[in-house]
Amino acid sequence: MRRDGPFDAVIVRIGTIVFEPFDAEMLSPLLPDCRIIASASAGYNEFDVDWMTRNGIWFCNSRNAVSECTADMAIFLILAVLKNASVAERCAKSGVWRQGIEGVSRSPRGMVLGIIGMGSIGKVGSRRYVGRIHAN
Repeated sequence: MRRDGPFDAVIVRIGTIVFEPFDAEMLSPLLPDCRIIASASAGYNEFDVDWMTRNGIWFCNSRNAVSECTADMAIFLILAVLKNASVAERCAKSGVWRQGIEGVSRSPRGMVLGIIGMGSIGKVGSRRYVGRIHAN
């Protein structure tokens, strides 16, 4: 196993924000051998894909890796705001769980959920939740 290069492929794991952006300045030392850069994250904003393409490097990411849990979290956060969950949690922790939460909780019944962007997260959210929140 080669530990110091040259490398044919590179995997960029999650949690590498201190190294961003992944651009020509950072990636040029991998040339001319590197042909594939794979990201473990769903996004690619921090990668200079145009530079990679010009240099014959394939780029791939894990775009669906977190789609379901992110769509779930979006719905969770919407419901948490409607139900004023943070106030309810603070009241419960302080031992006065019913004080301060009367009348501040709203039902999602009859509300319209707008989804901006139909990437993988938007598609999962629309399949899972549209028409289901007020179904009962």
